[in-house]
Amino acid sequence: MDLLADIAQGVKVWPGRMKHLMMTAACIGCVLTGGARGLTTAGDPDMVATFYTSRSNKLLWYADSSGRILRYNLLGLLSRCGSQGLEPDKYSLNILQAYEQQHDQRTDQAAEADRRYTRAFINYLEDLLHGAYADGISDDALLKKEQSRDQRQILDLLARCTDSAAMNSAVKSLEPGDQEYLLLKNALSEALDKGQQDTICLLKTALNHYRRIHHPHYPKCVEINIASGILRYYEHDSLMLSMKVVAGRPSTPTPRFSAYCDEVILYPYWNVPHSIAVNEFLPLCKKLPGVLDFMNMQVLDRKGHIVDRNKINWQLYNRNNFPYRFRQATGCDNALGVIKFNLDSPYGVYLHDTNNKLSFAAKKRYFSHGCIRLEKPMELADQLLGRKLDHEFLETCLKQEQPQTLQLSAPVPVFVVYIRAVADDPGGNVTYYDDVYNLK
Repeated sequence: MDLLADIAQGVKVWPGRMKHLMMTAACIGCVLTGGARGLTTAGDPDMVATFYTSRSNKLLWYADSSGRILRYNLLGLLSRCGSQGLEPDKYSLNILQAYEQQHDQRTDQAAEADRRYTRAFINYLEDLLHGAYADGISDDALLKKEQSRDQRQILDLLARCTDSAAMNSAVKSLEPGDQEYLLLKNALSEALDKGQQDTICLLKTALNHYRRIHHPHYPKCVEINIASGILRYYEHDSLMLSMKVVAGRPSTPTPRFSAYCDEVILYPYWNVPHSIAVNEFLPLCKKLPGVLDFMNMQVLDRKGHIVDRNKINWQLYNRNNFPYRFRQATGCDNALGVIKFNLDSPYGVYLHDTNNKLSFAAKKRYFSHGCIRLEKPMELADQLLGRKLDHEFLETCLKQEQPQTLQLSAPVPVFVVYIRAVADDPGGNVTYYDDVYNLK
């Protein structure tokens, strides 16, 4: 908000810088931190109980001599899971191996061990299905909604694992076979051979994110990688559109989350958050009331009615008694541009057009306060809506145009992630991006 201070002090501000001011201020409403929480539900005791109930508590791994072959096969799978970006210790591999060193096969011990193996296998299958997150996405709303479906799929696979061939087939069915995934996996294998620990961590994160985003085979899906500054739009896992984005600066990072986009708004208003209104704009209005005209700002009362700002005695108000709110009128000068994509995230973050197109020319595009600005918003809107918008109508930048809300035929998943290893090079190489947010 340095520009606001400049204006208040009478410093001349060029129109281009004013546009940057409005764009920057608009994104303050998206201020967030990206602290991550673990999301895995692997090895859910309820799933284990459900499995044994379905088979009348009959053991699987210690039922007869064939169980020994199943156990050894699972131990082999878990000991090699590092090549899939997973951690053997997560599945209690050492405990399972210790069971095999014991010769006492009492009934009570066999039942406990059997459940240990089942829990480990469920845990492993779940991580193959939707990735293992130690520190990845702060809030995965999609995973929560898909949890019941995923659990049924895992239990169905487990019920069919009566021999090693079926077990290996279940694992193979869950691991992607896409070229990008295979490139990442091959790069991980090389890094493991060379003992390149930093690279190993980056590639493991990338593989787990890839499984999370692509394995459900969404009809439509948007992935925004903060680390690369790129948005990619997929239909049935096929890349249909790619563009640059501007994300949050390191001091106000864009959060990592998943959510649904359910509507596109043409000619959106920018409703200034209350904290910005009372802390930034109110003091400015006291010094330079005419600045609202320059910024194309409206003043609204509590009922949403537009108030004549020239009749307001700004000196009567402070941050504790301010009864109004600010709204920037529509048009190309609006900080949100002419298109906004609403997301049902808990952060108030959204995707939008911008009135500062020059920012996309930068190699590192981290200028916002958390929101995500799009290089090609019209093209993305066309894809999500399944029809071509009137681009001429949008590019005309009509003043005082009423916002239009367009509902998508079905909500589209949006993943905002931080992946520093990406197999996006046409030559088949993995590209490594800087740790802009210092999330080591």
